[in-house]
Amino acid sequence: MAIPPLGLGRSLTDAYAWLKDNLAAGDYACHSVAGYACDAAGFYFRRTEDADRFTRAFPDLLLADGTTAATYSRPGGRSA
Repeated sequence: MAIPPLGLGRSLTDAYAWLKDNLAAGDYACHSVAGYACDAAGFYFRRTEDADRFTRAFPDLLLADGTTAATYSRPGGRSA
C-alpha cells in the first residue's frame, strides 16, 4: 500500500491489529518497500482469501502499483 507524504498514522496501527487478530503469525508478513514513485508497505499473504479479507477491511488504503503516476504507461507504449 502507498504511504502518503505525512505517513499512515492510525491506519498502519489498525492494519497490524487486524492481522494479529485475524491471522496466524505464519500466514502473513509485512515489510517496507520502495514503491513506484512512493514509499510503500508491502503486505504478503499465504492465501488469496486472507488478502481479500484484508483489502475489504481497509478499503481506503491505496495500492502502490504506480498506475496513477503521471509517468505510468501501459504495456504497448500507450499512456493511461
